[in-house]
Amino acid sequence: MALDEYLFGKIANYFKKKKANSSDIMEKTIYLEEIQPRLTILARALTGNAIEIFPADREGGFKKNNFFFPASFSLFENYEQNLSYYFFRLLYLTVQKDLNSNWYH
Repeated sequence: MALDEYLFGKIANYFKKKKANSSDIMEKTIYLEEIQPRLTILARALTGNAIEIFPADREGGFKKNNFFFPASFSLFENYEQNLSYYFFRLLYLTVQKDLNSNWYH
């Protein structure tokens, strides 16, 4: 086998695997815009305040009655676990807001 055939085969396999991986990532990715209404209702019910939810520019958090979440999330193995992250993050921010423990720089 010539060197160019070997290199072509390696490169082709790399992009084939990368394409398969990106389709797997797309299947398990949660987008904030899809679940934002549910999160807003739940946040308002838990806090008793008129909470608004926005995509975060960086790590997220809260400021007054605004909660900031990642625009998308896909770090866990499946869709349900990634969805659970958003619910966990909502509960975490709710408790953080109730305890008034926010990091100020």
